[in-house]
Amino acid sequence: MTDPGSPALPRFAAEKVVQLQTRKRDGSWVDTPVNLVVDGDRAYFRTPGRASKNKRLRNFPEVRIRPCTWAGKPTGAQAQATARLLSGPEAQA
Repeated sequence: MTDPGSPALPRFAAEKVVQLQTRKRDGSWVDTPVNLVVDGDRAYFRTPGRASKNKRLRNFPEVRIRPCTWAGKPTGAQAQATARLLSGPEAQA
């Protein structure tokens, strides 16, 4: 996941959980709490291969993220980002 040209992503480095918002075909957003790891201008999270959010990410890579509790209650400001599903050796790292 990247946040091009924005200094917003580093502020998520200290967060243990963020609310990942992915878009459905009908335009509505789905909130999912995920563990996030920030490395420079990129952030990573894992999800099972058959998770619905993977289908949503393939269709609409634009996402929103914001700090939250594990229960999904937002605790901070939202940022826009672009997600990309990793595969093969890239996903194994």
